[in-house]
Amino acid sequence: MPDNLRHSLELIRCSLLALKPSGKDGFEGALSLALTRLTGIPFRLAASGFQGGMDGDGALPTDAVCFEAKRYSESPKRETVLTKIADLARSRPDADRLWVLGVTAEANAQLSSEVAQDGDRNAISTFVLDWLSAPLPPLAVVIVAAGEKAIDFLVSNFDPSTGQTIVSREDLADAFGSVSQHPDFLASCERLKNSLDVSKLALTKAVERNVQWRKEVFGSATKARITLGQAIAVAEDPNRPGLRQELRQDIFDKVKAGQDVVLLGDEGHGKSWLAAQICSSMQGMGLFLSAESFDGISTDKLEEFLIDMLIKQSGDTSDAPLRDRWGHRLKAWRASPPLAQLLVIVDGINQREGLRWGRILDALHFTLQEIGARLIVTARPQFWNKVVLPGLNLTPTVIQVPEWSPQERDILLDHHGIHQDWLDDPTRKTLCNPRLLGVAIQTLPRQEPSAWKGLTTDRLLLEHLRSSQRENFEAELFTTLTQRLSEHALTVLERVNASRNAPPQHFQANANAVIETRFFRSLEGPGDLYELREEGLTLALGFALVDQLWRAQREGHSLPERVVQLIEPINAIDRTADVVFSALLVCALDETTRFHRDIFAAILDAFANLQNISDQRFEEFVEIVKHQPSVFFEVIEKLFLERGRRINHDWFYHAAIDVARSNAGKSAAEEAIRRWLHFYNKSPETQTRRYHRRDEVDYEKKLQKKRDEIGQELSSLSPFEKQLLNKMAEVPEEPDTLITLALELLAGRSLAPFSDCFVALGLALALDTGLYSARKAFQQLTTFNREEKSATRQAFHKL
Repeated sequence: MPDNLRHSLELIRCSLLALKPSGKDGFEGALSLALTRLTGIPFRLAASGFQGGMDGDGALPTDAVCFEAKRYSESPKRETVLTKIADLARSRPDADRLWVLGVTAEANAQLSSEVAQDGDRNAISTFVLDWLSAPLPPLAVVIVAAGEKAIDFLVSNFDPSTGQTIVSREDLADAFGSVSQHPDFLASCERLKNSLDVSKLALTKAVERNVQWRKEVFGSATKARITLGQAIAVAEDPNRPGLRQELRQDIFDKVKAGQDVVLLGDEGHGKSWLAAQICSSMQGMGLFLSAESFDGISTDKLEEFLIDMLIKQSGDTSDAPLRDRWGHRLKAWRASPPLAQLLVIVDGINQREGLRWGRILDALHFTLQEIGARLIVTARPQFWNKVVLPGLNLTPTVIQVPEWSPQERDILLDHHGIHQDWLDDPTRKTLCNPRLLGVAIQTLPRQEPSAWKGLTTDRLLLEHLRSSQRENFEAELFTTLTQRLSEHALTVLERVNASRNAPPQHFQANANAVIETRFFRSLEGPGDLYELREEGLTLALGFALVDQLWRAQREGHSLPERVVQLIEPINAIDRTADVVFSALLVCALDETTRFHRDIFAAILDAFANLQNISDQRFEEFVEIVKHQPSVFFEVIEKLFLERGRRINHDWFYHAAIDVARSNAGKSAAEEAIRRWLHFYNKSPETQTRRYHRRDEVDYEKKLQKKRDEIGQELSSLSPFEKQLLNKMAEVPEEPDTLITLALELLAGRSLAPFSDCFVALGLALALDTGLYSARKAFQQLTTFNREEKSATRQAFHKL
């Protein structure tokens, strides 16, 4: 160690020894000031109430640490030190207590360890500051870090009775400067600060760590989903419109007034989001507890549970000393509540219907009331009123959480770039539900108007069910809940078919019967009746239709025939088109459980014959079939090769064009185009029947003429053409419409990859001269298509 540094440290050591060993104007006062300056935590002397030289300082309106320090000029005996710690534990009930051992010599390492252990036993933090030069004495670093304030304190509180030589202010300032310029000074300061920057030492630090925990959790959907079970990232988007400001302020005012608050609202009204916003912006300490976290917690263990949650949501790892420290805090707060407000939010208690929430909330209210904390609970109205309220002693303030108003909904849609004219009135009304609006925004591409124009209430409900597994909206598994919906819908159909007088959508409750209030709702009055809600009936019937087709498929029945049988009773409730749309949606999107190519094809086949479908539902149809484009094109192939023309032929034709243009359907469309351009028909009966009836007088003559034409064409084929014909697919009916569609799908694409298909098309046109639509489409395509004309020309030359 350089001589000048050694001299500077000696001056500082002498100045410390020149102070009284205790008291606000002695060594304790100096450390109180230094530790407060280092950490930002107010330290209050146990004996006098002196607070770090900052009594009345409004900059630190936080809970102080009760502090006691003892100075020794040499390492003291173990018994002396441990007695002092025990005395502090007995005499001071403060929530946070610190005992500091200050030694102007090197402290015994074993003594430092025993001081920490004894402090843990007494729920007291301990800190050893000695004169070990490694590389700078910790006690010197803490004092020097306080700067001018410390110099003033050491000079003004010199005690002649100590026998020490007075050190001038100038010499002390030079000594401080020498130590502070040491290369390891800043690192030493940081190490000491980190040692004190723990929630175990001070509630102030616990609050800071809890604020950071809330910032991280509520600032990331992924973090919130992992930590809280749902993606309530209320602080993730700083530009999100600030809605419900008055409602939030009303809740804050009631909490500040000492009231416990219950937020009631139907499923998806945004209760959890609102509660998370309050927790995120809480000044003080906020705990956000899910209903699931209370599993297995008895009322007599609530304090232990609360301590565990305080530790966890302060970002700490639980251990016995830390639990003891928090236990002591809670005990101390019963006598003197902290300045920092503690708010506990219990979210979604209806998620755990089996828990005795009346008892739990009464006990929790009592525990929190004792320590000056407040409680917010979120629940659904029926569960609260029917199950919780009758067994509750406390009388909380109830606040209703409504859906978005149309104005609030429109603000959010505008914020996400979604145009109002993309949506129909029923969908706009459904999007007033905050959860369904959030699901739509997360699920659908925001820059594709067609996706939003095809959005329906059933699609929103299905996406809600799918996302419920990821976001933990409901306790039931997707498969369990959808099976229950399917079974209830089937019962409704059976009742309608049997013409029962009883309401077909009413059921007797059993366990778990009313978990999903988006689809089920308890009926008012005595008894346990509930209903399958009108809003979800169509989707439930869609699940039922698909599930019944699965059963038919397993049993080997004809799927097209079974679809017709299943649709018949649906006609009685005038929902045929709605249910078929719903069944297509369920089958297309539920790929892990309900999708089957043959079932989807059978429902599409039935759709082709539906009558009186509103043209406004075309985008909805397109958005559904986009999810299974290969099956869709296979069904088109089957329908367009039939002799007759289905009622909804144009729906399939024009939807094929939209699907082929989409990223989802591009590949499937190209496969279909190649296949269709290799189709041909050489049946004289089919070609003659196109323009002549069998009962015409000269039918046989014209048939023979067509037979001769085709035979002559076949006999004139070259070896290459014969080989090509063997690779093509003969179809029994005329492929004119299908080939025409294939050529329309090529519009705007490079034709080079399809050069071989055009050779096959030429052979098909030669064998059937009546393919007028296909010939016209071919001429238009080759005339007006501008995509990569040079590459296309080269591709044809290579053939």
